Amino acid sequence: MTSANVTAWSHAALRIVAGFLFFQHGYPKLFGTLPGSAEVEVPRELLSIFWWSGFLEVVGGFLIMIGLFTVTGWLILLLAAGMAAQAAAYLVQADILPPLGETIWDTSKLLPDNSILGKLMHTLVGYTARPYGIQLGFYTFTLVVILVLMRLFAKDPRTGPRQSPA
Repeated sequence: MTSANVTAWSHAALRIVAGFLFFQHGYPKLFGTLPGSAEVEVPRELLSIFWWSGFLEVVGGFLIMIGLFTVTGWLILLLAAGMAAQAAAYLVQADILPPLGETIWDTSKLLPDNSILGKLMHTLVGYTARPYGIQLGFYTFTLVVILVLMRLFAKDPRTGPRQSPA
């Protein structure tokens, strides 16, 4: 298997996993719980902001899985970093990770978490008005790691994919 094949397969696997995660995150907002789940969740009211976010996550996840958004690597980069930051927040709330500072900054007067724009930014890039230090660390670490990997496996438009010396 050549380096180009490995790169293509790894990109497809990442795309399918990322799309499935979006689909899985939006499905309960539209239909209640996931099939087979013990948790009971009521579907959101039709055409509410939560319903629309679920709809966008389900449709967007499906479109990512089939490869429609393969060019939008930067958006996926920001989504992944935002998801890592939110995972850190959940681990802090579960007392698994230390917060590394209670609140690094507070932008809730400028852009509150519960505003429509705040919710949109939270969905797209993981925005939080009052982040913990560990969230900032996870966000930065994820950005750096994925940027380095993107640069290592980037295609040069003039010459095509990078070839390993053989």
